[in-house]
Amino acid sequence: MFYRLLGALLFVFLGYGLGEAASQSKNYEKILWSYLEKVYSFGPRYSGSEGHQKLQNFLINEGNRLADSTRSQSFFHRPKGGLPVPMNNIEFRFEGKLKGQKPILLGGHYDTRPFADEEEDPKKAVKPILGANDGGSGTALLLGLAHYFSKNKPYRPIHIVFFDGEDYGEKGTKYYFLGSKYYAKNLSRENSDWPAWVAVFDMVADRNLEIYREKYSMKNASWLVDEIFNASRKVEGGDRFINEQRFSILDDHYPFILRNIPSVLIIDMIYPDWHKESDTLEKCSSKSLYTVFKVFIETLNTLERFR
Repeated sequence: MFYRLLGALLFVFLGYGLGEAASQSKNYEKILWSYLEKVYSFGPRYSGSEGHQKLQNFLINEGNRLADSTRSQSFFHRPKGGLPVPMNNIEFRFEGKLKGQKPILLGGHYDTRPFADEEEDPKKAVKPILGANDGGSGTALLLGLAHYFSKNKPYRPIHIVFFDGEDYGEKGTKYYFLGSKYYAKNLSRENSDWPAWVAVFDMVADRNLEIYREKYSMKNASWLVDEIFNASRKVEGGDRFINEQRFSILDDHYPFILRNIPSVLIIDMIYPDWHKESDTLEKCSSKSLYTVFKVFIETLNTLERFR
């Protein structure tokens, strides 16, 4: 009995995985919500807008404060018959304890939809959305993870990427997830930046959180989806991860799937305010954000401990 107790104490003291247990980090619920409020305060953040530029500046400042290094990946989207639109992926890099390891890429889009095209009223449909959940929640979650990694050095390098232009295109066009397409296209297998695997977060703060196994993720990296859903059973609130396959969703994980990189999407697609003016802060929950945060940290701890 004594040796078992001693072993348990050593496990906590030495900090397997990432160190600080997410279940003991209740303060992160406040940190995540504070980030969401800040992101939301910039208003509509579609590519090229004033709010978009303000958020870019904020992300770069946070990256400089939290990460080991920060970089911007600038490019232009050239819409047919229109002027080039400047876009910018922003990446935070955290060095791992184990040298020479391929990084884990965590991503999500920070832009918002330029038009509320799911509104039935044509007058509303042409207005940009505020994107509290769609655009805001994934950004806030990644910022919260960056805050965590700044205090808990991961074993493997972590690259957190805020993708631009995910929600830029009109229905029926190919002008979606422009930033992740550009990022994935410019990866090289010979380069140390080639990810070991990718996790993308989108719409993860709905008050009525319901996250299912996404079908493209299951075809491409079922082992990683399994790890995430196994981890969900170990944390409070993890029952919001529903262990069923539902939806095939084209999102920022898909360009990496096309390059045969194990990639998963964590998303709550059952959101009645999707691409509407009503996607506002009161539709979101700090508990939902914190649940996804805890599940992912538990997943990462398990993978680093046993793989």
